[in-house]
Amino acid sequence: STGEAIQKLRETENMLIKKQEFLEAKIEDELNIARKNASKNKRVALQALKKKKRLEKQLQQIDGTLSTIEMQREALESANTNTAVLTTMKNAADALKRAHQNMDVDKVHDMMDDIAEQQDVAREISD
Repeated sequence: STGEAIQKLRETENMLIKKQEFLEAKIEDELNIARKNASKNKRVALQALKKKKRLEKQLQQIDGTLSTIEMQREALESANTNTAVLTTMKNAADALKRAHQNMDVDKVHDMMDDIAEQQDVAREISD
């Protein structure tokens, strides 16, 4: 169902956000390793920078995926809202039809004439 799909997309979003945070922490760790070893051990520093680059690429891919998932979720939520609004409007239209089913314009005019006539009678009696 739409609700289940929205829930699943939210769960996937949360999972990707956690993965983003994890990768950002790993990138920061690799950057710190590279800084520490920049003058002492260049090979370790270079490996740390390469790993940082790979992690940044993964992070970029996750950003793209997250964007797509957010757009899908928003589109589904919008469609869900539109469906609910249209269903409510249809129910209201049906209720109006039922309310007006036993009425027609001629009956309303006759009733209004009767009311006016009775008000005239009441006025005459008062006078």
